[in-house]
Amino acid sequence: MKAIGSRRQTVIGEGASGEALMLNANGQTYETLRHYGQTLDLDGIPVRTVNLEGLLLTKQTMRDKDIADRMVIERALDISHRK
Repeated sequence: MKAIGSRRQTVIGEGASGEALMLNANGQTYETLRHYGQTLDLDGIPVRTVNLEGLLLTKQTMRDKDIADRMVIERALDISHRK
């Protein structure tokens, strides 16, 4: 665990800068989310992240924000699966 500002961070893997950071992710680890990894191009900069299915795994809590996020992610997945 590292404290950055007022939030605690968990180092979950290694990235181009030497480490990747992830906030509390509902018990998910780098290894459990690795399968859902994807690289996006952000103005020519490759950014390693998780796809929507992986993100949904991190939102399985009862926090109001996670409930709202789940609804949006599930809708996006539903639309993408219909294509």
